[in-house]
Amino acid sequence: KFYILSGALILTSIIALSTRGLKPSVEFTGGRTYEMVFEKPVGKHSEDIKKLLRNELKEENGQSASIEVKSRNSDYRVEIATDYLQKVPNSESRVRGDIIKALESNPNYGTPIVENSRSVSATVSEELKMSSAIAILFSILIMFVYILIRFKGWQFGAAAAISTAHDVIIVLGIFALLHGVLPFNMEVDQAFVAAILTLIGYTINDTVVVFDRIREFLGKYKSKDTLTIMNDAINSTLGRTINTSSTTFIVLLTIFVFDAG
Repeated sequence: KFYILSGALILTSIIALSTRGLKPSVEFTGGRTYEMVFEKPVGKHSEDIKKLLRNELKEENGQSASIEVKSRNSDYRVEIATDYLQKVPNSESRVRGDIIKALESNPNYGTPIVENSRSVSATVSEELKMSSAIAILFSILIMFVYILIRFKGWQFGAAAAISTAHDVIIVLGIFALLHGVLPFNMEVDQAFVAAILTLIGYTINDTVVVFDRIREFLGKYKSKDTLTIMNDAINSTLGRTINTSSTTFIVLLTIFVFDAG
C-alpha cells in the first residue's frame, strides 16, 4: 500500500512539474529593481507592501507578478524587485507607474519616489538556476558516496539516493501543483533552494539511522530472513522518525503562522 501511495505521489508530482511547472521568483527570471523612498516610515511593512503589490500587479494571464520587497538602511527606504511585464517590450515606464499607483492607494505609506532603478539580467538568472540545480544534484551525489563508504555497499548508497530524490520530487510537485491556488507565496527563490538542501539533510539523517539499525539487526538476528529484519529495523526507528518530523513541523508551522499574520 505504501509503495502504491508513494508511486501515486511521484507520478502526480512529475505530471504537475511537466504541465504547470514551478513559479520562479525574480531571482530566477530576471526583472527590474526599484529603490523607493517614502514620505512615511515603512520599514516594518515590507510584507504588507509585498501583498499589496501582488494583489495589484497582474500579468496578462491573470497571475500575480513575482514581487520581492526588502528594507534598506532606513525605515523610509525599500527595494522592490519584480518580473511584472518582463516579457512585454518597452514596458519599463508602465511598470514604474503601476507600482507607484499601487503604493499610493495606501495612505499609510505616503507618496513614494523612485530614487534608483536597474534591470536584473536574465543571463544572471539562468546562471543562478543552473547553480541551484547543480547544488541539489551534487548534494545527492555526495550523500550517495558517503552512504556507499560508510555501509560498504552500493545498494545502500543507491537506496539513499532514491529516497532523497523521492522526497525532493514530491516537494517540488506540491509547489508546482499548488502555486497560484493557495493564498500565499509559493515562488521558487534562493530560500526555497536552501529549504530543499535542508530537506536532503533531514532525509539522509533519517536514512543513516535506519541503515544503522538494519546493519545491527542483520548481525544480531542471523536466523531471520532479510525482509523481516528490515521491517523490524524500520519499525524500531519509526517512533524516532515521527517525533523528529513532528517537532520540526510544529516549529515551521509556528513560523509560518506568525509570518503570515
